[in-house]
Amino acid sequence: MTEKLHESQDDAFERFTGATPSRLTDRLADFAPDVARYIRSFVFGEVYARAGLSDKEKAIAVITTLAAMGGCERELHTHINTALNVGVAPERIVDTFIQMLPYAGFPRVLNALFEAQAVFAERGIALRVPRDADSH
Repeated sequence: MTEKLHESQDDAFERFTGATPSRLTDRLADFAPDVARYIRSFVFGEVYARAGLSDKEKAIAVITTLAAMGGCERELHTHINTALNVGVAPERIVDTFIQMLPYAGFPRVLNALFEAQAVFAERGIALRVPRDADSH
């Protein structure tokens, strides 16, 4: 049973973080290896490996939570990458943050949008921005 959990942990970890240019756990490996291990075993091996939500739904739930909390921009940056890694469209990420405006407020949504903009630039993603018919 432990072996199967380990395989699931590795599968979930690679699926969500494999294409991220600079993984948080890689940066922690020499400085706080226990924390890197907790992230892999608990966050990915227990939480992300669970059934119930699709990978995209999990990623959107995480970026929404981090953006709403505020002060988590480094983690938000990381998880915008994971959202992209599992196929969440860049436009969907932006729309998710816009949907948060009445509940989380402009400062937190602006921080989230700027983090998304930075991630997209790092990954060479050109965002297709629709024009709102009412604004012009």
